Amino acid sequence: MRKLLTFLIALAAVAFVNVSAPAQAFGCNGWPQLAGGNGCNSSIVAPVGGTLALSHIASAAASTATNTATWTNMSIGTAAGFTTRRIIVSFSSVSGIGASSLTGVTIQGLIATVHISTFANVWEAIASVDVPTGTTATIVATFGSNIFSVPRADTYSVDDALLLSTTPNTGSGTGAATTSITTSAYNQTSGGFVIAAGTIDTAPTGLVVTGFTTDFGGGTARNISASLTSGLVTGSSIATMTWAGSASGGLVATAWR
Repeated sequence: MRKLLTFLIALAAVAFVNVSAPAQAFGCNGWPQLAGGNGCNSSIVAPVGGTLALSHIASAAASTATNTATWTNMSIGTAAGFTTRRIIVSFSSVSGIGASSLTGVTIQGLIATVHISTFANVWEAIASVDVPTGTTATIVATFGSNIFSVPRADTYSVDDALLLSTTPNTGSGTGAATTSITTSAYNQTSGGFVIAAGTIDTAPTGLVVTGFTTDFGGGTARNISASLTSGLVTGSSIATMTWAGSASGGLVATAWR
């Protein structure tokens, strides 16, 4: 009986270590490690991350001066209900931008991380930063040289505390005299979301990012901001922008979880 009791106590201790230890310690991106160190157990709920609710807040054209584009008092939504609110901004020009580099983005005076930025005559980028207070923010994009078109910005919000990482996986693509553009492959995760921004240089018809919800533009507009918030399957993926009529442009995508 004493040997049986000792065995049961030891078995319970092993189960407690395997299930209850912090997942971050196992190096499995928030998931517990399988017994014996043979991989990660995604069937057990991780102690970090949670159900993500991405909200598209607003879309607006910038005012421009030499090498800067500024969005004054742009809506970023309420700060209520967030542990830490992260504001994500997608940018897209409506024609040739002129500049060939982006030197920085600020949101409410805070230096944002530029996750991806592409120039191929037109311009697309996605940046983000935690903005804990306020319902509006002045957004400034600074370029390496003067710009010659008026870009747009779209603001999104998500709870940073529920993200497994604030560094999204990214993909981008450009095309000339074509009717579709596909990004390079990026890794997406079930339960996450993808934001895409695209621009073409002539007025199209039927501009869409396939499978995504259009949050701004699309159709006959020269640019689009779009998101995918459900049905993501963990693994490699791509985003594709299509339209009718030959045009040149670019598309960027960021996958979050």
